Amino acid sequence: MKGGHLGIDLGSGFVYHLKFSLNYGMGIYLLGVSLLSLIYLIFNRNKQIIILLVNIALFYFFMGKGKSVFMRYMLPVIPFLCVTSAIFLAGVSDMLKISDKTRAALLFVAVILLVLNPLTRTIRTNELLAEKDTRVIASGYIQSNIRQGSNIMLTSYFGAPMLYQSVELLRKEYDALAAAAPNKSYKKLKMLIDLTAQRQLTSYNIYRVTKAPSLEKSELPYEITKRDLVKNNIEYVVLNEYYFEYYEAPDSFKKLIKENGELVMTILPMNSDDVTEPVLDPIDLFYLPVDNLEGFNRPGPVIRIYKMRLT
Repeated sequence: MKGGHLGIDLGSGFVYHLKFSLNYGMGIYLLGVSLLSLIYLIFNRNKQIIILLVNIALFYFFMGKGKSVFMRYMLPVIPFLCVTSAIFLAGVSDMLKISDKTRAALLFVAVILLVLNPLTRTIRTNELLAEKDTRVIASGYIQSNIRQGSNIMLTSYFGAPMLYQSVELLRKEYDALAAAAPNKSYKKLKMLIDLTAQRQLTSYNIYRVTKAPSLEKSELPYEITKRDLVKNNIEYVVLNEYYFEYYEAPDSFKKLIKENGELVMTILPMNSDDVTEPVLDPIDLFYLPVDNLEGFNRPGPVIRIYKMRLT
């Protein structure tokens, strides 16, 4: 928590959650009213309200003191801030010398104005989430166009299409792990091997490149060369790209693939490569912006599939 997720330092959690998580989660106007409501309720001195304020303060303190500042960490506190905002608006409206009908109308308009921005973004986000993810499209393309048992290299876990590993490589992984730690059972891996074999699932010899490879899991470092591709008889490489710099394959690896492969398929989550810079949670691989959604038509990373030419 103190060092930031994967070492990514986004600054003080107290400041970051206020400027980013709550700002984009609630919208600037609703957030502003919620902050005013906290000040208003502190001076209200209602014992029941004080309990609510203490809960909000304690939650924000424990979430804000660290530097692992996922946007989703603020989800539990937002309903409470909405409650305090409602109490504040009702209290302010009671101070006005107006009729009940006028008061109700003003409150209705105020609520609509406050929730309009987050509501429209929520609706658009749900619309995009209902669309087929680029990783699902890529998986369907591979299963329809690439023969079972082909050697495929993937460049990440979260951004890669869902494909079944071949029974052969799963057994190699199991044997390697069992040899390294014979006292462990690896029940889940056994079950996966049996499931893949029994159901005759369409599977491939999958190799992955990562920053910290595990040789037991058919993983390779990004610093591989053309010789490594030839040695493992890599037939296809699936590159995924997005706006998360930490998780991106290095340019040297992309250059190696582009120089030795033919681009056969590109799947975009947006209308084109050129869109307005989206606002994203920089440490959460959600693959969908939290704001500036214009130009996006589905969730998922940009996926490019290359057929390798290694001879």
